[in-house]
Amino acid sequence: MTPPEEAGILAGITRAHLIEVARREGIPVRFASFTPEDLVAADEAFLSSSVREVLSIVRADGHAIGACLPGRVTRALHVAFRHHVGLGAEPMPWDRA
Repeated sequence: MTPPEEAGILAGITRAHLIEVARREGIPVRFASFTPEDLVAADEAFLSSSVREVLSIVRADGHAIGACLPGRVTRALHVAFRHHVGLGAEPMPWDRA
């Protein structure tokens, strides 16, 4: 789920690539606004940016999100994104020591 552009978010290039990759990978994409309560009730969450690519959110306002680790979908989407933009098999952030 991602807020629609009409909600005032930045329609960034990384977000656009992630939406494209998610659809190609069969990961459902839904455009809807959500509340802080929705965020902390989520199984997993992430932010996207050109600098950080996909950054897992594991806590919000002191509340754990999911298992408090990057989730399965977030990891798969990040790997697919990196291949999509030509970054390939560089070590993923969670694999770095």
